[in-house]
Amino acid sequence: SWVIVEVPVGWEVNQISCGPTGLVWTVAWDGSALVRTGINRDNVCGNNWVKVEAPNESKLMQVSVGVDSVWALTRDGKVWFRKGIRGLNSGHNDNCAVGLGWVEMFQEMSLLSVTSNDQTQAWIWISASSCALNSDSYLQFSYASHDSQTSLDISLGSSLGKEQSICSEECEWRSNILMQLNKRYEIEMKDFMSVYQKAIESGVWIKSGTCFVAKSDKTVTNWCPGLLELERQGVERTTESGSLTISYSNSSQKIKVNKKVLNLAEISCAFIGSSENSMYSISNCLVIIANNFIAKIKFQTDTELDDWLATINLVCGDLHTINGTTGIPGARILCVTNKGDLYVGHQLSADNIFYYLLSGGHFNSVTACLGVVWALSYDHVLFVHNNGSGGGVYKD
Repeated sequence: SWVIVEVPVGWEVNQISCGPTGLVWTVAWDGSALVRTGINRDNVCGNNWVKVEAPNESKLMQVSVGVDSVWALTRDGKVWFRKGIRGLNSGHNDNCAVGLGWVEMFQEMSLLSVTSNDQTQAWIWISASSCALNSDSYLQFSYASHDSQTSLDISLGSSLGKEQSICSEECEWRSNILMQLNKRYEIEMKDFMSVYQKAIESGVWIKSGTCFVAKSDKTVTNWCPGLLELERQGVERTTESGSLTISYSNSSQKIKVNKKVLNLAEISCAFIGSSENSMYSISNCLVIIANNFIAKIKFQTDTELDDWLATINLVCGDLHTINGTTGIPGARILCVTNKGDLYVGHQLSADNIFYYLLSGGHFNSVTACLGVVWALSYDHVLFVHNNGSGGGVYKD
């Protein structure tokens, strides 16, 4: 779940950056910066906001936080460094979080990104551990589509305002804990897991319902009556443990039934897109992406749409051993759709195969580093994630 972090009236936030130590800087609408003090391992929300004026009476456009550094970009393209930042002490010493003053650099840039080892990069549309896609393209697991209303956007600092950044390097203490857990697993569990059967049901369950399936030609999209059926074979997490069958008939040839069977393991994302019924009518539809196949499905009610969206995400998330309905722990990519839905990308293989799970919340942008996740809503309210679950289409 998400916890609202209040900001003083008149200090609405436009951009946010979270560093590897949890230090959070934001940019307010008036061009000044707000720094969250008191953030530590026991208090990820922090205690207070401290206002930091922009350098030389200019206005800030973007900030990027590292371990012991904060870099800023003003609206005139000038680059500034904030001296005196000490990230590891920032949770206990406000001066270490706020810094001592601004130092002007000689370059002019359009975007900044600070890595987890305080290396600074300047990019136009790419930053460390991030990428940008045109609004008429799907994520890397699919081919391009010209339907910009159903595309996912993960650009950093783009004109659409969608933003994401997530660090890929782990702290030494975290690596040590993971190593100890793996060693304990090898000793206490691995040799015994094949001896005892799981005390859980191993049958098959099926969910089915009527729908309308999009069938497009070069000029128009026709919605054909159809049937959607999801089959899950027990709880085994194998590539053959479930399928999604889409059946439909052309309105002019009801006798002929077209059928497409998708392996659940091949589905990389399911999200809500838009479909134009006519020049004056736009409604939501379910978009399912699997390898090089894209399906658009409509339902008679929004309740059915939300129910299918939640079911597919939960089943596919469980198939890929993604725990919970937020999927944030262990995620490699955070992204926001053009409808404000938050998706978390989990890497499934070494060749950059990802599954994107719908998480809770409705946001304009999100930023994260080493498990600490902050988000900014469309009404400029700040949220911090508290490792809960549920919300949105997921019924608590």
